[in-house]
Amino acid sequence: MDLPPSEPVAIVGMSALYPRARGVEAFWDLVTAPRLRCACTDPPAGEDPAGRPAVPHGLLDIEIDVAAFKIPPAQSASMTRMQKLMLEASRQAMSDAGLADRPVRGERFDVIVGVCAGLDRQYLNALRVEAQRLARDLRSAGQDGRDPDIDPDIGPAAGAAAAELLELLEPRLAGSPHDRVGEMASTIPARIASVFKLRGRTLALEAADGTSLVALAHAVGSLRRGDSDTVLVVAGQLRESGLLAGALDAKGLTSACGHPFAGPGEGFTLAEGVSAVLLKRLSDVAEDDRVHAVIRGCALGQDPRPGTFRYSVSVEHRREVAELAYRDADVPADSIGLVECFGSGFRAETQAELTALSGLYTGSPTKAVLGSVRDRLGHTFANAGLASVIKAALALHRGTLPPVWSPAGALPAPGSAFRFLASAQRWERSASPRRAAVSGASLTGMLAHFVLEEHQAVPVPPERRPVRRPVRVREGEPVAVISWGAHFAGATGPAAVWDVFRSGRDRIGPLPTRILDREIYFDPSALSLTHTYT
Repeated sequence: MDLPPSEPVAIVGMSALYPRARGVEAFWDLVTAPRLRCACTDPPAGEDPAGRPAVPHGLLDIEIDVAAFKIPPAQSASMTRMQKLMLEASRQAMSDAGLADRPVRGERFDVIVGVCAGLDRQYLNALRVEAQRLARDLRSAGQDGRDPDIDPDIGPAAGAAAAELLELLEPRLAGSPHDRVGEMASTIPARIASVFKLRGRTLALEAADGTSLVALAHAVGSLRRGDSDTVLVVAGQLRESGLLAGALDAKGLTSACGHPFAGPGEGFTLAEGVSAVLLKRLSDVAEDDRVHAVIRGCALGQDPRPGTFRYSVSVEHRREVAELAYRDADVPADSIGLVECFGSGFRAETQAELTALSGLYTGSPTKAVLGSVRDRLGHTFANAGLASVIKAALALHRGTLPPVWSPAGALPAPGSAFRFLASAQRWERSASPRRAAVSGASLTGMLAHFVLEEHQAVPVPPERRPVRRPVRVREGEPVAVISWGAHFAGATGPAAVWDVFRSGRDRIGPLPTRILDREIYFDPSALSLTHTYT
């Protein structure tokens, strides 16, 4: 398919599931509400006499009718909570696009899912496996009479404790033989494709808190190359376990209620959210399609400095990625009216981001409005970029600039290219279409910038401004493999692995005890949730 190199991509469907915004309309009400509060921590108005919030902070209370997706109860029991929520988010996005009332063209309809830091089934299954090891250790305690330091009376007590431990855990670890399959993130897009009879490609990916923007960039590239005709992008983050929050806290990344623009308390508040967008090429938009906004350009980059779990503070790299996005979009940077940043809330990172962008927007006749959806949601991590894109798309479609929480000490310096709004404001249209940008970064060094534009049914003449296109590889150009490495089958390095291939002998053998302890997990008599029969 011969496509323009920077074919615009239309957002034709959206969904939003957040603790205080169950749906796109509720999400828009939340981000434009005059009372500015963080929806992930502050209780809403209308608490009951006991002080309990009228609306839950998490997504556990959302009831998903899996039967409507023709999923039998046996399979439902082994599905992760995230999979069920992503099915519902997909259904809402498909319905928002009008696909509930007309047939879905599923032949080249891709599904891309982004999650981060594990799913509930992974944690439960890990606990189930480790519980067996702990029970064995308890049973064996005190049984070695050769150790004079062990109380001889501890043996029976330890055995009873082991039995009690497994008895207490059993109801919490209920599952099915499908659990190990159900815990894989790749089953989520496959399930979505199966439920909605989509016959395109399915993909699951993870890039820390840049996950959803990487997924979105992959979708845009796929549509522009002609590899797909429609792409559903779904991204979500749940508090599946305390491990992620603990790891982030140990790195000093979280705070009780982090400020979106590096206020007095640095860091962010980890929050929950699941949302989806449905994309197609703008040239393929039909008369009955509703276009929320158009993605004109996007760019991803990486700060190459060594180390992980550190946000980039490089003004140079951030500006370079933003410039690539505007070249890709073929629009001037100073035409941006709204900039959405989902940044970490650290002053050094925020300063680098605003400095990099300020240099691009200085020629704008009107200062760009600076916003962050994190003031209402907290940091929804794997979902954060998609939440920002949906907010920007709604602002463009409704012609309204949303407000942002901006206490003293967080405002841009006087004379900067940005301004804050204390309340929602009509977005006046100038000679060019309304445009918004979404700027994001991950704690693994990834940088991203997206350029969105309002959809206008009547084409407008392009602005006359010279822009340099990014270099693109010729279609069909061969790719050379210039090096490789491997470590498997008891061999390390290309030469040793090649010797294994040439030897004509298999290297299949028993797993080492450090990986699979037969004494604990092997039981040839029956299939069970805690043992292997082979």
